[in-house]
Amino acid sequence: MDIKKIKSRSEFIKNLDLAVSSESILSIQRSAPTYEEEEDTAYVVGGSTVSYVGGVSAQQQQDVNNSTLLAALAANYQYDRETQTEDWYRYYQNVLENLGWDIQSFGFARYTEDDKSIKLDKSALAIISAMASGNELTVLEQTLEALEDSNPDSDQVSIFESNGSEGEAGNFQLSTASTDMNGNVNMALGAFYFKATTHKNRFLFITWESQSISLYFSASRILLVEEIYATVRQDVIDALGDNAQNFVANLQLAD
Repeated sequence: MDIKKIKSRSEFIKNLDLAVSSESILSIQRSAPTYEEEEDTAYVVGGSTVSYVGGVSAQQQQDVNNSTLLAALAANYQYDRETQTEDWYRYYQNVLENLGWDIQSFGFARYTEDDKSIKLDKSALAIISAMASGNELTVLEQTLEALEDSNPDSDQVSIFESNGSEGEAGNFQLSTASTDMNGNVNMALGAFYFKATTHKNRFLFITWESQSISLYFSASRILLVEEIYATVRQDVIDALGDNAQNFVANLQLAD
């Protein structure tokens, strides 16, 4: 292992600026998320959902949640996530790569729908299904059902809604992960942003008229290399501080 490279990754993390919204400044601090590895699990992590097939270790789940959250908060500092979205994603990718993710460039395409209406959760599932395994897709479907059924005043909904959309635009990610034969986390990631003619709450689950919204997407498989991430794990934890608690919430999946 290249010690100079480890040092440079550590310095990169320590020099990151993070944009912290009012979600982390709460009169009642949120409970820390709990991590289980025997069953399928899922979380809201800022403006994203992250789903895990049973067998992904508790440590790996925490690593994925922490690294993707750090990348999002760092990108939020550099760019407006709704109006400078593709620049935001380029910076998000840069951070992830420095933490040990093997990731291709985000190449966005506009999603087209023949129907007169669109639901973003259904469209996103259709996009991710092209690359997710059967088990990964199942747990992602359960994740979206759990989020849709959550109390509108819950931490899960509050975190996702406030970080995933502002005004008449949105920027959110849906991902589902398992481990590969080498024990690394392999993730199907759907990255999305949209422009609409109006703001709507529960934007992922309501029905939009097709002409009122433009949806853009990028879908790929990405890999977290454990050997690399282990060298910066504590640096990420230190950089996040309480944000790892205030921006992350468990989703209760149906049995």
